Amino acid sequence: MFVCQWHLDVPYGKQAEALAVMRAWGAEKFAEAALAGMSAPQFKPHSDALAPFIVPASQRWVVYRVLAERPR
Repeated sequence: MFVCQWHLDVPYGKQAEALAVMRAWGAEKFAEAALAGMSAPQFKPHSDALAPFIVPASQRWVVYRVLAERPR
């Protein structure tokens, strides 16, 4: 499990559009189980929709902690 934040810059005046795309994407993408499969084909339409609202080369992940899974 990862404890992390996703940082990106949005051009002035595009925040509402970017947030609308992120909310539509959020339920599926930001579920904990989805972190392992973010390159899965079902996420491509969402990332393509968000791309016009992101400043190129501004996005980055900050990983604060990697937690080992508990043995079952």
